[in-house]
Amino acid sequence: EGLYQAGRVDEAQELLDKSVAIEAQPPSLDLLGTIAIKRGRFDLAKTNYEELARMPQDEPDDELRWEARAQGQLGEIALRRGDADASTRHLRVALRKTNELLARPAAELSEQAERHLDRGRILFFLGEVDLALDDFELAAELAPYHVKVYAEPMLQLVSYGYYREARSVFLRALQEAEVADGLKLYFSLWI
Repeated sequence: EGLYQAGRVDEAQELLDKSVAIEAQPPSLDLLGTIAIKRGRFDLAKTNYEELARMPQDEPDDELRWEARAQGQLGEIALRRGDADASTRHLRVALRKTNELLARPAAELSEQAERHLDRGRILFFLGEVDLALDDFELAAELAPYHVKVYAEPMLQLVSYGYYREARSVFLRALQEAEVADGLKLYFSLWI
């Protein structure tokens, strides 16, 4: 993941492919799927997420989390391919799994915040933008120091033309002392 975050995507993919060939792990399949989506290789992304969805997990929370992630990504892939029915089916499964996960206690507030981010993203793709915004706001209330609670909603909202809503996320980030000034400046370029 470090190579991917550093922008060295080809190297990251090469290492992830080797890792998965030895033993598939959920984070590796997820990142390979993400890379494939960003490159427009939807068949490969779909294969990775279908494998992730079938992969058994030792812990019930992990099973819910990875199943929700896989189904959500499969829903997004179907949406990008123009298959609204398949997208809705996958996203509804993802929403159900995420709601089950939200009903369970989280070890840390940041973990609970990430669950709300996930649900907000799913709701957004299901067309429930107001409910998605509620989850994004709750995530920021639970973990205001966590950059992800601002970056992920802003990226999603800006990508789909919801600039007014992205601006409100940006204004929340501006009020948070724990968010670096450089990052706040970077966020301002998005809106």
